[in-house]
Amino acid sequence: MFITASVLSGHGEVLGRPSSPPYRTGWLGNSFPGGIADGYAGTGKKVQTSTADMSVRPDGTVYLNATWDESGLEGGRYRDAKELGGSPCSHDGGGLAVATNSKYAYLSYQLFTNRKINGVRRYDLKGNPAGGFEGASGRCGNALVVPTTAYIPGLAASDSELYVSDSANNLIRVYDANTMAPLRQFGFPHPLKLAYDPGTRSLWIAHKGGIENYSTKGRFLDRRIIGIAQPGGLTVDSRGRVLVADSGPDQSIRIYSREGRLVGRFGTGIYSGKPGEILPTKLVNPLAVGTDSQNNLYVAGGPGFTDLRKFSPSGKLLWALRGLTFLDTAAADNATDGRDVYTALYHFKMKDEAMGGGQWSWAAYTLDRFKYPNDPRLFGDFHYTVLAIRNLNRRKYMFITDQLSHTLLIFRLDGDIAVPAGGFGGRPIPGWAEGIQPSSQYAWAPAWMWVDSNENGNPDPGEFTNLSGLLNDATWGWDVDSKGDIWAANENSGVVEFPLRGWASLGAPIYSAATAIRYGQIAPFTAIERVAYVAKSDTLYLSGYTRSHPRSAREPSFGLAGTELARYDHFVAGNRSKPRYRITLPHDPASGEAIKAFAVAGNRVIAGVLQSAGVAAKRDAEDLFVYNAESGTLLGRMLPGPEVGNAMGWLDCTHGLTAYRRADGEYLVFEEEVYWGKVLVFQGSLEF
Repeated sequence: MFITASVLSGHGEVLGRPSSPPYRTGWLGNSFPGGIADGYAGTGKKVQTSTADMSVRPDGTVYLNATWDESGLEGGRYRDAKELGGSPCSHDGGGLAVATNSKYAYLSYQLFTNRKINGVRRYDLKGNPAGGFEGASGRCGNALVVPTTAYIPGLAASDSELYVSDSANNLIRVYDANTMAPLRQFGFPHPLKLAYDPGTRSLWIAHKGGIENYSTKGRFLDRRIIGIAQPGGLTVDSRGRVLVADSGPDQSIRIYSREGRLVGRFGTGIYSGKPGEILPTKLVNPLAVGTDSQNNLYVAGGPGFTDLRKFSPSGKLLWALRGLTFLDTAAADNATDGRDVYTALYHFKMKDEAMGGGQWSWAAYTLDRFKYPNDPRLFGDFHYTVLAIRNLNRRKYMFITDQLSHTLLIFRLDGDIAVPAGGFGGRPIPGWAEGIQPSSQYAWAPAWMWVDSNENGNPDPGEFTNLSGLLNDATWGWDVDSKGDIWAANENSGVVEFPLRGWASLGAPIYSAATAIRYGQIAPFTAIERVAYVAKSDTLYLSGYTRSHPRSAREPSFGLAGTELARYDHFVAGNRSKPRYRITLPHDPASGEAIKAFAVAGNRVIAGVLQSAGVAAKRDAEDLFVYNAESGTLLGRMLPGPEVGNAMGWLDCTHGLTAYRRADGEYLVFEEEVYWGKVLVFQGSLEF
């Protein structure tokens, strides 16, 4: 969901937008700024934040499909490096496949309200729902229900017929492309992506073992392609060549003759050369490929992000569109004074001269799923969010958590690749380290700690410790101080510190449950939700609920920061009960006007609001409260500027906000912005 920005004084009185705020607004992670276009400077455009399939028309219009996009852009259309719009009703449930012909675009879907209902939505080539056929259903009246209980992985179309992969039933289903009436079906074991070959009027059908060529009536044509580890999307170009996106270790586009002979390759994998480094022809998980009438080449990378690139026939990059961040913020690297920043998956370079616009370049992709197939970022139903970058023991480390703070994961940077090195969890990660990480009949217990003692980046037996009694599913707050000590805030048992004990030979940090320090609940809090510790000054910041300002009766269950924020000087030295100040935070959960996250940097405490009150009525609401860290005085508010349409989405993550003060005193504040798929960047003196 999204909110727009205005300014409030105190925690309630409306002020006008400041004419000269002490900060500028930028963004990173998306090629477009998003924002509401009507009446604002923002374009209202974005690149969707996931891609599962692509179809390219002769004029170069690109059609994408994905299972989810927060703003409903599952089925986006793009041309000439511009976003042209979406596909109405796709937010009822997106899909894994898309196909086009000269008249229509066909997008597969699975309903969110009933996962057993799968089918195909039809649109004209301008994105308008194209119903009017017998049996059409759905909110937009353009949906064909296909009798299958699983996602449809592949579609292809001629001007007369639509071909549907029904992998669950081992079938290729054929429909009339105009009336959408079923025509016939034929058996095929677990079909995946499809491509229609207009030169031979046949189908190329991908499966886990390769790709095979069939007539549209279901007769095998004795042509096959083998030797592809993970065949993704495929297409047939104007020369009759079969182009295949190889999502396996090769990470390239393979080019075959119709006889199945490999005749060329395009691109090199993201792990070639310097692993993870982004270069024009180093492809990141290519999963779809297409061509236009001018023989330009289009490659789409995903899922979980969108990396759409167009290349000339000679292989020159013509443009790229990116939608990279979802439920993630960014953290500054103090080794470069914030010129380098990281999200849970990406390394970006900041371009300060571009403030007022997209101020980033994509430097690296930090995940290597082939070398480290048990990287926890690949598992579970969690969306990971960066917490901090720390330079310790002459090495760089990344600490990430997830949307609801169930875990804190630790990575050591080996060049551009983040190698799993340890972690803490209040509950097991589904699917990860099964049979190794502590688990029970309850999904939320027991808590665990992992230290990668053999430094292979893989969770192994003997590397886990049960942390029951120290952590549990009510651990909502995490921090990593400048020494590498880890702090946890549990709303039931209070504050726990895990001191850094040392290093393994390659740099994996070592922590121990035996040396954990239990501070318990800290007065005046009855439930502690967030924690931040400044080691240099022995200063602890906490937020949570108190007897003076208790939890509301009808409060959402996804982790608000509480009703008060307090600072404790000389905390480790012994001050556990005398806060320097207590700040009463804005807290109206019914409207969403409540604090979700806070960050400390230099002489500023910045607190971010979950969402706005009365968005529909006034289109405006506050975003970030800025306090003096020494006195607790409210200084002002930061609002997304006209560069992003004066608008932002909900602050969905419990740690969706980070801050950094540069050597010259300038502040960088990064905030998760899921609706338009980017990270908001506020940069300035913050001298209100």
